[in-house]
Amino acid sequence: MEDERIQRVVEDILREGRRKADEIVERAKKEAEMILNSARIRAEEEKQTKIREAEKSGKVLKERTVSEAGMRARMDFLAGREKIVDGIMEEVLRRFEEIGETSEYRGWLFDSAVRACSSIEAERVVLRANERDARFLKTRLEEIAKKSGKRVAIGEPIGTAGGVRVESGDGAVSVDETIESVVRRNTERIRKRIIELISEEG
Repeated sequence: MEDERIQRVVEDILREGRRKADEIVERAKKEAEMILNSARIRAEEEKQTKIREAEKSGKVLKERTVSEAGMRARMDFLAGREKIVDGIMEEVLRRFEEIGETSEYRGWLFDSAVRACSSIEAERVVLRANERDARFLKTRLEEIAKKSGKRVAIGEPIGTAGGVRVESGDGAVSVDETIESVVRRNTERIRKRIIELISEEG
């Protein structure tokens, strides 16, 4: 369920920011082409200045120069793409902050709290969240306790975009269901999907 929600957020962001992503990718491609053209010109100039050198030697020099330029161009393009990916990852976290008042988000928060409480081998557990989510969880403590079979309390607020971290009463064990932790656990899958969508549009 959390995977589906994250995927929806990522794809919504990509749809909204497609034009910006396209512009960055297109600019990276143009810059790569310029670098390659410049490298070819430089190689030709070097060849002319060394006209008396052996033809084979000049050819090797040109090929090496163009090859190095091509590598630089590819690195520049990949760096541009990574910039897009990093920006979207930041936007994912920001978007979750924005949807914190929606019923869908609160349903996920409640389910996450119950699941995390149930997974801890302790009679008493403490829920920790940001101030907004802590207020909501406080209104559902009885339900969370009933579903998880635990004695549940609300702890001090923590700095997070959303979600909940559940700790055993003695603090020895914790289960992290904060947004940052959920995104971090899914980082590679999210990045792969973002790159696929960028490539489809590029």
